[in-house]
Amino acid sequence: MRGWLEVIPDELVRVRPVLGVGFVGALLAGGEFEGVESRLQDAERWLELAAGNRQGPQDLSAEMVVVDGHELPRLPASIEMYRAGLALARSDLPGTVRHAHRAIELALDDDHLCRAGAAGLLGLASWAAEILKPRTAPTPLAWRVCSGPGTSPTFSAARSRWRTSESPKVASARRYALTSGRCSS
Repeated sequence: MRGWLEVIPDELVRVRPVLGVGFVGALLAGGEFEGVESRLQDAERWLELAAGNRQGPQDLSAEMVVVDGHELPRLPASIEMYRAGLALARSDLPGTVRHAHRAIELALDDDHLCRAGAAGLLGLASWAAEILKPRTAPTPLAWRVCSGPGTSPTFSAARSRWRTSESPKVASARRYALTSGRCSS
């Protein structure tokens, strides 16, 4: 995916807010944070222009291009969800919670992906705030290497905490998950 991000000209992406936000998702999924905020701001400027709230972006002189009109109304919630992910990567737990709640508020009724993503980010922020000691709070690198089950130290540590935590909230969640068949020990 990174190859596509480098091949497609930035000028082409900047006038396509849906594509730009899709690139943000690809960057964040790949653990890359540079340029994410500026792409989100570009998309927001186009949304403001489309809503009639601005004269037009000063640095964007071309016309907005939207190939998939179905995705355009989903962008405000997606932008907030990705901002929540960016905040979590920066260990900004209050920012994560604020943006994730906003994403859920803005999400269309049928935008289950955005709602689930924001809810997952809320869960990770809650997990980090309640389970991890301040000196072991997640760092951008720790969250970036969490790439899959059993493949990273962060995931293994989280799984170990899940299994051994004495926290009443975690124990209750663990009991529910195990008895409902939603996960294994």
